Amino acid sequence: TSPLEQNAALSLGTSVLTPIEVTTAYAAFANGGYRVYPYYVTEVDSHSGDVLYKRQPPQPQRVIASHVDRDLVAMLYGVVTSGTGRAAALDKHEAAGKTGTTQNSDDAWFVGFTTDYVTAVWIGNDNNSAMKNVTGGSLPAQIWHDVMTFAEKDLPSRPLDKSPPQAPSDVTSL
Repeated sequence: TSPLEQNAALSLGTSVLTPIEVTTAYAAFANGGYRVYPYYVTEVDSHSGDVLYKRQPPQPQRVIASHVDRDLVAMLYGVVTSGTGRAAALDKHEAAGKTGTTQNSDDAWFVGFTTDYVTAVWIGNDNNSAMKNVTGGSLPAQIWHDVMTFAEKDLPSRPLDKSPPQAPSDVTSL
């Protein structure tokens, strides 16, 4: 819902977003390409147990084509298996995600998902001063790893719905 700057680097994170917005966006990658509406309350009951409010989920709305979503998940999986997010890798569950560090190092984050959960970790100083030697692939990815290891502890391991790895192809010069 935040305004996005229209520029070529938009996909790299050049606009300021809240952690809930980033988590919501990545939830669409994690669930196969459907829009997600964040919410905080699922049900409100009276003291006597009567349901006063129960959240009604909206109708599913595809926002990413399934084949494109599988490609995105494969790319984000690569961030965790062989990229800047290796510190987030889980022992028994496939994970995918993205690291982020602002130009002047006053923010760092990791957002990622398994088949069960989507979680974002953001860190920064209250006074917006630069952090020393902190990138999204360091402390935020390590925190994400620890939180998700606990969250996934008793859950079965299921593979992410991602495109299969591509064999290197011959590149022809134009």
